[in-house]
Amino acid sequence: MLAEFGRFLQQQASRDSDDDDEHHNRRVEQLVSRAAEAVLLPDRRAALQDLKDVLVGNPRAQMAFGSCGFPMALAVVRDREDLESVQLALESLAAAVGGGADAGGSQVGCAGGAL
Repeated sequence: MLAEFGRFLQQQASRDSDDDDEHHNRRVEQLVSRAAEAVLLPDRRAALQDLKDVLVGNPRAQMAFGSCGFPMALAVVRDREDLESVQLALESLAAAVGGGADAGGSQVGCAGGAL
């Protein structure tokens, strides 16, 4: 009976972790899509700022960004249309690869690439 209860708790913890991973994946995908599809520069800047904020100190979001956000960020850097957008894209890239002191070993990925 106790072993069954232990398995039940493990399953619940696994489901919670999967839900958390999906949340990070969706959030990163939404922000990458917003930045890639923005027509107005203020909209692109806002999306890039939000993306950078999500990535800082968040290993799961960093992994999701690594799967789908690099092409968008590199396109913004190559475009050079707006220096503030370029700076935010570079800061997002740095946050994604830097990992920081909070970096963990959890690995997640983006469901689909954007751009």
